[in-house]
Amino acid sequence: MGATLARHERVRRRAEYVRLQARPAIRLRGPGFLILAAARVDVGPPGPRFGVIASRKVGNAVARNRCKRLLRELFRRNKAALPPGLDIVFVAFAELASMGFPALETSAESALSELRRRAARLPPPAPSEGDLAPSDAKIQAAPTGPGSRGARRGRESRG
Repeated sequence: MGATLARHERVRRRAEYVRLQARPAIRLRGPGFLILAAARVDVGPPGPRFGVIASRKVGNAVARNRCKRLLRELFRRNKAALPPGLDIVFVAFAELASMGFPALETSAESALSELRRRAARLPPPAPSEGDLAPSDAKIQAAPTGPGSRGARRGRESRG
């Protein structure tokens, strides 16, 4: 198994997972997993980003972690062939825990080739209401003075 994934190669925020689960542009069933994919909304380094979901339905902690390791390695070995600018989340199922990596790799080839084929036809992403590009974000100064949360509490004069 290979090295760790870099920070920019991972889907990290809950909002990104929720967006992919609610509105996936691509939804594919593979052997022991489901692939949810959509074009990236944020601006960042090119290349696909990877995320994994393994609920308790998969098994105990050992089984869930094994599934996550298998799917991470599958992504690592195939990320060069995946289209850039794509967020990909793998949802693990219980049958994945009993598979070996060679069996997973051979049976996942068709799902990954279908992912590449469908991703080539994806339109560019349109930012949704909740998604902000870094240039759109506004920084607000914290309120100061009496009555703000930063003021000393309970010491105001009560007249």
